[in-house]
Amino acid sequence: MSAQIVRVKGTVLQISQSSDGSIYAVSDNDSVTLYDAADFSVIAVINEKKAVKTSFNMAEDGLYIIIMTENGMFSMRKLEKTDGRWTYYPNSSYYQADCSGKTPMTARAFSSNSDYVAAAYNDKSIQLHFRLRVTQSSITKSVKEHSTAVYGLEFSRNGEYLASVSKDGTAHIWNTWNMSRQATIKNIYTKSLIPVYFSADSDYIICMDGRTSFRVCDLTGKILYSVMTGHSIVSLKPLKDPDLIAVLDDKNEFMIYSISDRIPILSASAAAMPPITAFEFNDKATYALVGCETGAVYAIETQEYTDLADLIRVENGGSAVAAVQRFSSFSLCAGANYLNAPYLLSGNFRFEYKYCKKTAPWYIGAGALAQVGFPRNEFPYSYEMNGEAAKPPYFCSAAVYIPTGFIFSPWGNSIFFKTDLRVGAKVNSIAFVSNSHNGYMVGNPSYSFFAGGGLGMILSIFEFDVNCEYDTIGKVTPSAYAGICIKRGVKK
Repeated sequence: MSAQIVRVKGTVLQISQSSDGSIYAVSDNDSVTLYDAADFSVIAVINEKKAVKTSFNMAEDGLYIIIMTENGMFSMRKLEKTDGRWTYYPNSSYYQADCSGKTPMTARAFSSNSDYVAAAYNDKSIQLHFRLRVTQSSITKSVKEHSTAVYGLEFSRNGEYLASVSKDGTAHIWNTWNMSRQATIKNIYTKSLIPVYFSADSDYIICMDGRTSFRVCDLTGKILYSVMTGHSIVSLKPLKDPDLIAVLDDKNEFMIYSISDRIPILSASAAAMPPITAFEFNDKATYALVGCETGAVYAIETQEYTDLADLIRVENGGSAVAAVQRFSSFSLCAGANYLNAPYLLSGNFRFEYKYCKKTAPWYIGAGALAQVGFPRNEFPYSYEMNGEAAKPPYFCSAAVYIPTGFIFSPWGNSIFFKTDLRVGAKVNSIAFVSNSHNGYMVGNPSYSFFAGGGLGMILSIFEFDVNCEYDTIGKVTPSAYAGICIKRGVKK
């Protein structure tokens, strides 16, 4: 459920909400507008252009709105509540700082308690400013450890750590007290330009692992596990609950993941809205304020996520959650078996129907197989047909069976992995052909039990698999197949 609550003049850059939920700020290219959450009335319009970072800080002497602009202007302004209404005084700026520097700024951040302000610059350097509350000045420390431009800066909630990430996929974790490097994380996915974050309790590091996945690390940088969402991640943000992470995908869909359970527990759909540019969840993640490029701000409710059939947990030094897809498919493949003596190889054609619309990630279906086995050159017997020498017989068989198994796409795209189990029955015979090709003869049929198991992949419309097959006549033989797979009604 969603409803538009306010609208600003331009694209929403940032949304923030006070800890008690009574006031929130929406910034666009021209200003920051403060709203009273009780009736969505405007408290004040602050003329700060391109305020890309905003936050509220409840200090001992009252509530402050903290603003940092794209060009590095940092300010704190006090708000007062009288007779149940919030009031903002335009000349109430408590602290201001200019972090613009001599070279263009590439990233900026401030700590939740406003003690620290950080800025990264085009020369790959980072400056950390520690605010002196008594003298209203600051102490600045600089580091230059990145080899490419820094695009993301974020503080831990307790202010003890700063995470910086550069375009080469390297992140450093800094101790804010002395700017010593605590940890380094490599191979971060950077095309989405999503910063490296800390969980709300400052115990975990969250960063991008791939286009559709994110990873959770401890404070030493060790990867605990990776979560594959199945969709391209547009934005990622740890929530006020230390256990929760919000993920926005390219379909305007939100998924709220639990760090401890490693699965999504809440979801919210904004598919009908314009492209989302900013969002802020409340402390219990029951609703979110969502800002769009049109300037509209919506309130959307979350709902419990219960479709756990769409998830597969994969243990690999941690857990990964992989999205699967639901569909039915038809496949036609050609293949070969390496046969037991006196036969060498067989040429096979296989047709299968797979169904996993309701059973994903498991599938079940129906299949048929035709097979012709070719004898070895050193065939141990000789035959005659109508007084004429005959070639060694071909081994012919056909099978009908039920295939079942497990099929999923780790990245939610057209690449699937599958495991197969096939059980059915075979009819077998031998076929003689005379040396002069003037005649042929087919022997009496025999029947056998058939079973097989294998591993494979589906790449777009192409299917490949290798198998180990058994029947009561030919015994155990390996096989391989390749062909075409047409999927129908794909749903994620």
